[in-house]
Amino acid sequence: MTRIGKFNKTHGVNGEINLMVEVPFDYESCKFILAEIDGLMVPFEIASVRTRGENRLLVSFERMTQEILARLVNKNAHVDDEYVEEEETDEFNPAYYVGYSMIDEKDGHEIGTIRDYDDSTENILFDVDGNLVPAGAIEVEEFNTKEKKIIVRLPEGLL
Repeated sequence: MTRIGKFNKTHGVNGEINLMVEVPFDYESCKFILAEIDGLMVPFEIASVRTRGENRLLVSFERMTQEILARLVNKNAHVDDEYVEEEETDEFNPAYYVGYSMIDEKDGHEIGTIRDYDDSTENILFDVDGNLVPAGAIEVEEFNTKEKKIIVRLPEGLL
């Protein structure tokens, strides 16, 4: 499962919600978008999708109430990996790495899972199970998209 963006705000009175897309996905073939509610990943069946600019979609779901729709505001949106499109750009997109396991190249132990990121400054930070790791400090040794693992070399004393 891959985090593809974040639900922003509801739109109008016809049960639509704004989805700010950070990782491109095949929304025409995708049948469900998942969001974490009360600690569980809950699938929502897509009824319709309208594009609103380059990185914004208006999504409506089957059998959706306004109350549940309001609970999706500011929640991360996820889809099955098969719907995620390979990026055709050399531009670094930290959202793409959310959900990947970070493995120490020295001894093979799992450092943690990339839970989120902060790109509010020039120095992008990954939240790796509560530890903030500067993206610029990471040397990627191996990148495995199938297993969602990143083998990295970190500077001594970082964690």
